[in-house]
Amino acid sequence: MYEELVARATAAGFRQYEVANFARGSRANESTVQSPQSAPDYDPTVDGRLSTADIPSRACRHNVNYWRGGSFYGLGPSATSYVRGVRTKNWPNTQLYCEQLEKGKRAIESREELPR
Repeated sequence: MYEELVARATAAGFRQYEVANFARGSRANESTVQSPQSAPDYDPTVDGRLSTADIPSRACRHNVNYWRGGSFYGLGPSATSYVRGVRTKNWPNTQLYCEQLEKGKRAIESREELPR
């Protein structure tokens, strides 16, 4: 089924930029859409990072930022954030989350400093 998905998506003009993600669009200043490599072992990374050449212009920016280790803020119960090498996770219980905010506290359940 996976191979069929890759074949059909490619035939429809989509480029694969992650195992389960496809998008249309080309890189800036590029006039044609390049076909992705056929999978199942397709890996669009270089040294563990996505190569800019393999990211379609309409790829999900949030996901690409996440995969590249970029900063992001998570809002709401259970959300995670990663900023300046620190990953935090908010309380998953909505009532507890709201109580913390009402007390003027951040609703963080856990904090972990990650190597950069």
